[in-house]
Amino acid sequence: MERFNRILLEEWAYARAYTSETECQGCYEDFIDYYNRRRPHTALKGATQQPCHQPPGLVHLICSCSLSRGQG
Repeated sequence: MERFNRILLEEWAYARAYTSETECQGCYEDFIDYYNRRRPHTALKGATQQPCHQPPGLVHLICSCSLSRGQG
């Protein structure tokens, strides 16, 4: 889980500046789709993961945090 959180921050939350929380949330959904379906994973020897369940409220929590820090 810690690896996922690091990747989430590096490749999504802090990868660009978002103009709104709505834009941030939309990009989150795109990133999760990419992460689960197309991003190769070294732990899986370059294979992709199966779709996972997104806990409720995770998008809002992360977007609010990154926006309040002026990072996204």
